[in-house]
Amino acid sequence: MLRQITEAAQAGRCQDVESMASAIATLKRFLRRSGAVLTLDQDADCPCCDPRTAIDTLHRIAMAVPPTGRREIQAIVDPLAERYRARTLHDPSSPQDSPWWWRRIADR
Repeated sequence: MLRQITEAAQAGRCQDVESMASAIATLKRFLRRSGAVLTLDQDADCPCCDPRTAIDTLHRIAMAVPPTGRREIQAIVDPLAERYRARTLHDPSSPQDSPWWWRRIADR
């Protein structure tokens, strides 16, 4: 999987392995916060701290690699994304053509 990500990044199809690790860390840090329902805080003004941007990064990487690598990435990311979905609220006013993770309520 790491080789596939590196090759995809070198070909310009996605970000690199370090970006993937950073995105996973951002998402995990957000999910470690206490509370039944999570909202974004002031740190979310920084794209590198926004869990939605992290999911974007992970999604782009997963889509840029062959199916075997994609399955491995999704095995890591899907449980985190589902926890994110379960611990945030749907925003009915968000654009319906946005990915589901951008259609979550994000108080700043």
